[in-house]
Amino acid sequence: MRTRRGHPIGFVVVIGLALAAVSATPLPGLAATPRSSSPRWSTPRPVPGAQDPQTVSCPTATICVALDSVGNAFRFDGTSWSAPTAVETGCATQTGCGLVVSCSAATFCAAMDKGGQTFIYDGTTWSRSTALQGADQFATFPAVSCAPTRVCFAIDDSGDAFTYQGVWSPREPTDDSSGLSVLSCPTAQFCAALAGSSSEDFAVKRGTLWGTGPTIELPAPQGGSEPNAPAALSCPTAFFCAALDTFGHAYTYHGGRFSGPTRLDDNENGAASVSCPTTTFCAAVDELGNVFRFDGSGWSKQAALKQRSTFLNAVSCATPRFCVALDSANGYLVYRPGR
Repeated sequence: MRTRRGHPIGFVVVIGLALAAVSATPLPGLAATPRSSSPRWSTPRPVPGAQDPQTVSCPTATICVALDSVGNAFRFDGTSWSAPTAVETGCATQTGCGLVVSCSAATFCAAMDKGGQTFIYDGTTWSRSTALQGADQFATFPAVSCAPTRVCFAIDDSGDAFTYQGVWSPREPTDDSSGLSVLSCPTAQFCAALAGSSSEDFAVKRGTLWGTGPTIELPAPQGGSEPNAPAALSCPTAFFCAALDTFGHAYTYHGGRFSGPTRLDDNENGAASVSCPTTTFCAAVDELGNVFRFDGSGWSKQAALKQRSTFLNAVSCATPRFCVALDSANGYLVYRPGR
């Protein structure tokens, strides 16, 4: 679960929202937003029964699975959400359980809480799986990612990785002793992860071995003492990734190296999320309520929530024409043609 600067995790705002297309001159480094009637983002709508929905994964254009901060799961069929299903009880605290989810098919998802307890979804029911244990007994578990072959990977913030192939493996030490914070695994043979405490660390798994990848340089924040850190990572292939940091910058990995930072917004965007179903389309959201798009060559701002007291928690895109984003007012937005 992400920690938001200035916002308690349980903060909920119930307020009518609308999306406004951004037509002003783009910020430096941003491409002009093309005028197009489709696809586009819907206005926010409620997820019935949700309490601060935190994480979402859309393996297809008609199926998404979301988890909220109190341990409930919801399934979206492209039109409506299911009633809440309890995945983990006892999450109704100030910080919640920190659940994250990744789905590689409509009938397969893996979820994990910040303590390393894992859960498996078969398309109908959730079942409790292994509790992961890293080298550091106090480590937290920030990310899980599942490849299309129902192989999943998880990381902790002490530099350990874990693999699921019907059962979870014991810990696999990576080359990153400073700890990992974000993870994306597009295939069973490739994973990428970024460290949460260093601008130097990009860990890559190729085949069965973890190694160190190219450097990603995060610019130091202007003013204040809080350090910059990776916020999100999405890799649709083993040769392309998009990453976000906690101060409003985006990066792309291709040609074996990371691009320099691209400023997405004049303000620090805090906790953010990015999803890239292809190398020429990514959607990114931030806690200021902004939505950005990568088109293969540059980033542009697509939309922004008018009410800044509501922020966006997560986004998942099954295709370049279907995405779902979650907001902190217990709602969701859909990106697709004609909506």
